[in-house]
Amino acid sequence: MAEVSIRMATYSAPGIEALLEPLGGMERFVGREERVLLKVNLLSAKEPEKAVTNHPEFVRAVARAARGVGGHPISHVHLDFRNPFHAAGPSCSAL
Repeated sequence: MAEVSIRMATYSAPGIEALLEPLGGMERFVGREERVLLKVNLLSAKEPEKAVTNHPEFVRAVARAARGVGGHPISHVHLDFRNPFHAAGPSCSAL
């Protein structure tokens, strides 16, 4: 059976640690020195308030939580808005 954790939060204070606590915390999913890929959804170039993409504060909070347990987060972003199937190649950068 799937485990689910639901918490009320805001983008200014996502509370990732509190959200993951009932599931065993971030350390259940990320080990020390482990690289963690954060695949950010960028559907179109819109401001965060439009909720078309992952909110940058949420992505930042997840990256901080992963670093907090010794992980090394990297992001994967595909920025070719002209054609999502165009093989422009991934862009990875440390967060």
